[in-house]
Formats: sequence, C-alpha cells, structure tokens
Amino acid sequence: MKEIILTNISGVTPFDVYVADFAGNNKEYVGNISGDSNIVISSNIFNTMSEIMIIFSGSDGCEKFKIVPCGLL
Repeated sequence: MKEIILTNISGVTPFDVYVADFAGNNKEYVGNISGDSNIVISSNIFNTMSEIMIIFSGSDGCEKFKIVPCGLL
C-alpha cells in the first residue's frame, strides 16, 4: 500500500489522518486534510497487511476510525 484515496469527507475540518494495523498498533501520522484527498504512506510496514485502520482526528478533538481491507476504500 502506497496511497490512500479519501472521498466524501465531512465534519469539522481540518482532520489529521493516521494509519495503523487493524489492532491500532504502529500508528503513523500521514497528513492533514480539509476535504477529499490522496495521502501517500511513506512507511513500508503497511505493504504486507491485509487490513489497516484509518484514524481521523478532528480539529474539535473528536477521533473516528475505520478498519478497511487493503486495496479497497
């Protein structure tokens, strides 16, 4: 996995975006977004994972996450 494509973003922006393994370990900051975006993942640790956790941290302090299969967003 080298890139995450995010669409239909809503809520209080901007968001800090993190990725982690499906259990929430190895959390890595990948960028700050304020709408639809392509985010490049620089770490190779996620290349062999079948699922990842995408974590959105809003400017209001709220944090949401979703576990997605790699290759499908």
